[in-house]
Amino acid sequence: MSFSLPIFGLLPPSTGEQRPGLYRRRYAAGSVAALGLVAFGPALTAQAHVHVRPDSTVAGSDAELAFTVPSESPSASTTALSITLPQDHPFAEVSARVTPGWTVKVTTDSLPEPVVIEGATLTKAAHVVTWTATPGFAIPPEQYQNFYLSVGPLPDSGDVMFTAKQTYSDGSVVAWDQPAVAGAQEPERPAPSFAITPASDATAADEAEAEPAEEDAVSSTDGFSRLLGGAGLLAGLGAIGLMVARRSPRRPQEQAVNDDKTLDLSTAAAARPSV
Repeated sequence: MSFSLPIFGLLPPSTGEQRPGLYRRRYAAGSVAALGLVAFGPALTAQAHVHVRPDSTVAGSDAELAFTVPSESPSASTTALSITLPQDHPFAEVSARVTPGWTVKVTTDSLPEPVVIEGATLTKAAHVVTWTATPGFAIPPEQYQNFYLSVGPLPDSGDVMFTAKQTYSDGSVVAWDQPAVAGAQEPERPAPSFAITPASDATAADEAEAEPAEEDAVSSTDGFSRLLGGAGLLAGLGAIGLMVARRSPRRPQEQAVNDDKTLDLSTAAAARPSV
């Protein structure tokens, strides 16, 4: 089955449907998150599954999650999407980006047991996020659309797994809730998930990436200094050559030519009759 793939990108989080106190933690491991984003990119959007692509996988960081939802049905459109968030590692902050033509609702439920996150004890957390298409905005057959959540902080380790429920215009519902098993074949209805990157690994990767950049900067500066030194040396040699040329005596041939001209003028004056 083929899908039309329009160009898209991750836009800044919208101001709609935000929970109070939403904040964005920035970690030095952004380059690792970017590499993870590239790895999850075009190959996944071409597959006919609901996928999640985080812009950060670093433990303890906030992340914007892009849920890619293709309409697999050849005749029905996708009219609703529900994402169930993990409750074993709940997110203290959840914000849904406004999607044109779709309404969104974030449902908060009590946790099975209290969870301490960054010194705060949570007894409730966002549990289900549901997007519903308004008339004319459903996802047509064999096309797809992205839905975005801003969440955080990410857990310290392990995998983050969601379950997705996709509703079609013909009333059929597809549940994407089967966990993938390492080394086994992908299940028929895999649940959207991603692996956490330990903060220590991300920091080490950033330092390794920064070292060549510093060396390149030193090399570039050294090369520029050598270029300026060479240019100064050439300019100095040129100035010395010009001074020598100006102060050098006339050559013998030039003196002889001038003497001949003086002799010719004297002879002409002597031969001219006097009045």
